[in-house]
Amino acid sequence: MEIIKVLFTENALKSMKEIILKFGKRAEIGGCLVGCQINDVLLVTHASEPGPKAKMSRYAINIDNKYTTRFSNRINQLSNNKLYYLGDWHTHLSTDLRPSVTDLRALKVLNNYVPKQFKNTVISVIMNHFDSNQLKAYKFSIQDDTTLNELQIEIITDPEWLSKFI
Repeated sequence: MEIIKVLFTENALKSMKEIILKFGKRAEIGGCLVGCQINDVLLVTHASEPGPKAKMSRYAINIDNKYTTRFSNRINQLSNNKLYYLGDWHTHLSTDLRPSVTDLRALKVLNNYVPKQFKNTVISVIMNHFDSNQLKAYKFSIQDDTTLNELQIEIITDPEWLSKFI
């Protein structure tokens, strides 16, 4: 099913904002996103830190994959497999939230690690480092893995059931 929208819970967005504040204003920050798919919508419930072995600079971030995998797996287990890895997020230190060539490459690599039926559901979210209300979500087109589609984004209040996993 073609994903058309990404819903961010207040919990996920709050985590992303806190992570940006924790790590400062001089480098791109990011991590993984966890949640679930409901029909043609992805619901993002959690966002991780980049991890202790992440490499962050002004124009790039290399997320600590072992850390983010453990983060995703822990929430997956806590939720009895209802919540799972959806993709990655990172900031740009500018108002340009278009994916860079590096972002495109990273999303291609991520797509190689997911089962075929989920190939075009992995997302990359880019947030303005200085204005966390500005964010965009992208995924590869269902037709090919060279065209990125921008997805609609909406912020929602935390569903009642989410409190068990926060």
